Amino acid sequence: MKGNPEVIETLAAALPLESHLNLQYRRDWRNLKFRGLKKLARKVRGLGSDAHDWMKQVDDRLLFLGGDDAYEIPAITDQPTVTAMFENELALEMAKLAPYEANIQICMKAFDDGSRNLFEHLVKWTQKHVAWLETQLSLIKYLGESEYLAEKL
Repeated sequence: MKGNPEVIETLAAALPLESHLNLQYRRDWRNLKFRGLKKLARKVRGLGSDAHDWMKQVDDRLLFLGGDDAYEIPAITDQPTVTAMFENELALEMAKLAPYEANIQICMKAFDDGSRNLFEHLVKWTQKHVAWLETQLSLIKYLGESEYLAEKL
């Protein structure tokens, strides 16, 4: 099947975003785990699993429509603190929202309900991740990082 070129372009642009976030969450999960922060590590691992699942769905849709799934991602980073880790993850999540909302409109104009539905779900899940990260950063700001981390041990 050959899909709409604009829709294929949106999916091709989404794939490295999801892949980068997936790898970043997995790196951060390992770092939290090795720091002994098991509660946080489990949550971040779950966020990484979500990103991995969405990455696969975007890739499947892209290939179904006849697109090319070759892509490059920026380097993942190690952050010195949990606060910096969450701020980095939040920035990566926020960077996806506006393009994905625009992609919904592109898919609607192309009458591609499957891709539109995928992007609508991506926006919903991204908003959930953003809400959790913003909550954690608010708690860190209110309690201080050391008190926050003591609670999460």
